[in-house]
Amino acid sequence: LVEKLDPKDRYQVRSTSITESNIRAVLNGLMLEEVKVILARRTGVPTEKYTFFSDALEAITNSLQWLNDQAAHFRPRTPGYKEFHLTCAWEHISHYDLLPLHYANLKPIVEAVLENPIIQKTSPFVLKPKTKDLAK
Repeated sequence: LVEKLDPKDRYQVRSTSITESNIRAVLNGLMLEEVKVILARRTGVPTEKYTFFSDALEAITNSLQWLNDQAAHFRPRTPGYKEFHLTCAWEHISHYDLLPLHYANLKPIVEAVLENPIIQKTSPFVLKPKTKDLAK
């Protein structure tokens, strides 16, 4: 899809960089753990009572700390896949109030990415919900 629609790969989706791959792997794991906690809480599971969920939150915390230590590898002014990925993860954690976000190196990255015009145009908080035309 990227090869066809964005042959220049402006967002580094097809990057083979080891550093980039490691950052993406950590972000994928972090988001997997987010989903466990978010879905459980949304369905009324008392996540604070189960080690399974405290382990998930610890994994998120460890991932964020590792990413915070890798902040020099992010390019917030010319964001690509990993910057968008980080921003989505950060927004989930913030929106669902999963954990405090005290990561001094990551916060300015996310803030800069959120100012990007492509994010401004496509953020769920900007887009209007689609409505079905029931008359058809």
